[in-house]
Amino acid sequence: MKQVFLLCAAAGMLLFTSCNSDEEITINQDELLGEWVLQSIHYTTESTLDVQGQTLNSNSVVTGKDIDSGAAFHSNPNEFNTWGSYVARMEVWSHGEDPSEEGRISEMEMPPFLNGGAYELRNGNILRVFGPDGEEYEDYRVEMTDQLLVLHIDMITETDYAGVPQQNKLEGQLTYTR
Repeated sequence: MKQVFLLCAAAGMLLFTSCNSDEEITINQDELLGEWVLQSIHYTTESTLDVQGQTLNSNSVVTGKDIDSGAAFHSNPNEFNTWGSYVARMEVWSHGEDPSEEGRISEMEMPPFLNGGAYELRNGNILRVFGPDGEEYEDYRVEMTDQLLVLHIDMITETDYAGVPQQNKLEGQLTYTR
């Protein structure tokens, strides 16, 4: 049951993202175009479930290793594609457990963090990704130089897991180079 909960929580958190920033950085789309190779991925998650008046928490720290993944951004139309995979090293603990206890670390091969599709730049530094039907899907705050692309994730989702309300938080970043 705990593994199913954690898997559903992780999957739910990857479906919807939003981000915010007080920074006023403007990214030029021409600088984004081209191929980017994923160098690092790191994020933390926190899931809260309310079951019969009791709050259950689960946390994780995920770090990518054996990364062989990337993305290519195109214009006219604004689309991107991704490739490859990485191994997610996931440290999970819940309900006040000690995260350093044995058995809390697992690894699994993952597809690219981003799915290919349409995109647009908004407000100067927000990369908005669209789902297959054109619905707004994910936002990433962008930091960028000519050789470095960092996508920041700051997401909160609320779902219903088998009739039980669940809140998921995800914060992290993906770092790419040319």
